[in-house]
Amino acid sequence: MIKTSESVLKGHPDKICDGVADYILTELLKQDKDTRAGIECLIKDELLVIAGEVSTKAVVNYKELARNCLEDIGLNSDEFEILEKISVQSSDIALGVDIVVQGIKESCMVMLKVVLKSSCHYQLYYQENLQ
Repeated sequence: MIKTSESVLKGHPDKICDGVADYILTELLKQDKDTRAGIECLIKDELLVIAGEVSTKAVVNYKELARNCLEDIGLNSDEFEILEKISVQSSDIALGVDIVVQGIKESCMVMLKVVLKSSCHYQLYYQENLQ
């Protein structure tokens, strides 16, 4: 089997796009911790495209956030044309996410109970053997 990996530098378009998407998601989560977002970006020359689906109560200006991010990483945001196409997350995706999140929460609670139970048994064993 051949394994490969890719590494890109700070100014690479992939890195910039990841930064913009993360910047937007961070702001959405600051305003609404229950935000669900699938945000993709691409850059070609001076064009930045932001697209995706979002379910949130947050109110943001996606283009403004993108410009702020570009400025923060040292680029002149005025040099970019920014297109944004963000829509409400489809109800099918939202339902699927709800089911997965509920499953994860239930699994975590089961694991936590097992750890606590094991920890209590260990603590009792430890206390009994110290005396």
